[in-house]
Amino acid sequence: MFTVQQQALLREAGLRDPEPFLHTDFKRPFVYDPKWGVFYCASGAHPRVMATLCVLHLGETEPSGDCWYNLAEHWLEHYHGCYKSSCSNKVTTWNVWSLQDWERAIIEAAGRELQFQAQW
Repeated sequence: MFTVQQQALLREAGLRDPEPFLHTDFKRPFVYDPKWGVFYCASGAHPRVMATLCVLHLGETEPSGDCWYNLAEHWLEHYHGCYKSSCSNKVTTWNVWSLQDWERAIIEAAGRELQFQAQW
């Protein structure tokens, strides 16, 4: 699934192998990427995780000069994932069209509310 270099980048970000979205523990902070699955992360680490995933999507093996937050924002807008921070019980995604129906159904079945980051 990941090259050795990509695995090293994931480990640097404190990540382990992803899990299927269907088995998400919504009590823990996580970042969900539809291509790979759920990555659990430490409290406050979701921006770095999203930035790391953005770098992987772009085919890079290390971040460019971009700030982590810029890369995280780019990932959320363009790769249709979501995250749950440790500060909220809500799951955040870019907009209403970012997730598929089955993904939204899993979030709702877990009793979590979706919130959207895009400003209209």
